Amino acid sequence: RMDVDHVLQDRYRFHPQFGFVVQNPCQRLPDYYKPWMEIVSKLDDLRRFEKGVLSAVKELCLLDHQHLKSREELMLAHLVLSCIGMSVVHENPEKPLDSLPKQVSIPWVGVSERLGLPPIIVHASASLCNYQLIDRQKGMELENLRLICSLDSTKDLEVFFIIPLLIEFQSVPAVRALVNGKLLLRESKSSSDFYQIIEDSLTTVINSLIEMTETLKRMSPGCRPEVFYSKHRPMLSGWKNHPELRNGLHYEGVGYLEYSGGSAAQSPALQLIDAGLGIEHHGEEGDFLRNMRNYMLPNHKQLIEDLSSWPSIRKYCGEKGGSILDKYNETLEVLKKLRSQHLILVARYIQVPANAGKTRKSGGNGSSEGGNAKTPEHLDQEGTGGTPLSTFLKTIRQHVENARI
Repeated sequence: RMDVDHVLQDRYRFHPQFGFVVQNPCQRLPDYYKPWMEIVSKLDDLRRFEKGVLSAVKELCLLDHQHLKSREELMLAHLVLSCIGMSVVHENPEKPLDSLPKQVSIPWVGVSERLGLPPIIVHASASLCNYQLIDRQKGMELENLRLICSLDSTKDLEVFFIIPLLIEFQSVPAVRALVNGKLLLRESKSSSDFYQIIEDSLTTVINSLIEMTETLKRMSPGCRPEVFYSKHRPMLSGWKNHPELRNGLHYEGVGYLEYSGGSAAQSPALQLIDAGLGIEHHGEEGDFLRNMRNYMLPNHKQLIEDLSSWPSIRKYCGEKGGSILDKYNETLEVLKKLRSQHLILVARYIQVPANAGKTRKSGGNGSSEGGNAKTPEHLDQEGTGGTPLSTFLKTIRQHVENARI
């Protein structure tokens, strides 16, 4: 029988322990790219005390991305250019820049094409390859991780990028269990002998989901809602259906391109679990989730699509009935709790600050930490990916409920 870890590693570059988290992320680019590394390390100072990020970028030479050789180097370059690019475009959150200088646009597009990613900030580079262990003897824990680079030096944004990384890491046993179960069903002639294996697989999924939900709860206190809302959300928003950037962003030397901003839907973990459990997302929500797969690395997208097409664990549990059907429905309940926790975060981090801002009608609280930039109004009820948040997430949770048998 096929070894599940061989299939996952050879076909999808999914590591048995780290999954889609990059095991040893590249931490610095070759010396030729030092000018990029210098800008990304002092974004805060450029904004606060110096000439600004845009002026610094215009002084750069146009560097050739072809000197980047390994996949790890390309991932770090995508991350570095994303941090610089988002900082330039959203330097003034109310009036985003509509044309990105060629010193960033040309290498960003080039590196992105080589990876199969879009040239905008995405989960794959901002979280999955953006971490260092503080103590190499200790594991993947919130307190033991720091970012390689970020859009600024706040702890808030660090926590915001590390929590999704940890959730992805904790999803690995669930993904392996679902792939294993589906491969068994695909290759088997008789299904009776897999009852226990599939039931155990669902138990593994439940345990992973419980851990993932607990991690999601740890977004606060490290990431403060008012700082995230006023300072960081504008920096993470994209240029598709943006009221100020009607044609998208002009990438100098390339042309106009439109992309959605950062979204939790770019996490392969949740889409893999949905696909493994046979949860169908239809309507606008389904279209959005499928579109977000284009913001993942191609091997991530491929695994989700293959997993969806393999024999159904849901159908197997429905046909068998009894304890395995109970276990399947229990798994859905636990997944709904994860979805509910995401809704709680949306209320805390977006809706409450948005309503407070409407009440105050002021330009922020004047402190540099609270970020006295006014938040663009279109972000009041939308995610940075561009979805109307609360209704979107409630519908996604309802789709989980609809899969019950």
